[in-house]
Amino acid sequence: MRERVALGKGRTSEEGSYTIRYNLPEDVFGTVLIVVEVHSKWLHSLLESALTPVQAELQIDLAVQPRDASEFATLLRAIARQLNDVPLLDVVENVEHHDISFLAQETSKSEEQIMRIIVAARLAEGLLDPCCCFLCFPATTHSSVAAEAASRCRSRLHTD
Repeated sequence: MRERVALGKGRTSEEGSYTIRYNLPEDVFGTVLIVVEVHSKWLHSLLESALTPVQAELQIDLAVQPRDASEFATLLRAIARQLNDVPLLDVVENVEHHDISFLAQETSKSEEQIMRIIVAARLAEGLLDPCCCFLCFPATTHSSVAAEAASRCRSRLHTD
């Protein structure tokens, strides 16, 4: 009931089609459900079909879910590509490290955009989803509020 058993393996063609042949174990009783899993270095996560009742001939079409296209996810992906092994929470801007300036230059984003991601990640540390925190600092925030938040954040980042 709660166990998955690999029944077969296959490879996709250049067009993306696949054929998998399998035999069910003899000790299977009741309804048998099949799940097709796709593992690939080109997928950012496991691709899995819906549970499908076994039939003599079966066609299961798979589709990759689109990436999160939110501003938060797009910025985070752009930043993550530049971080190498530096954790996001360790990103700082001070005399010794110019991480935020570097990230802004490399991603063609503003320092404010980079700072919003860093602040969101720091706020989220154990409290909220980073995306929710990110939304607390919309791009249309009044400049005096944004400047005060950035100033407080910079002073916090400089002391770390």
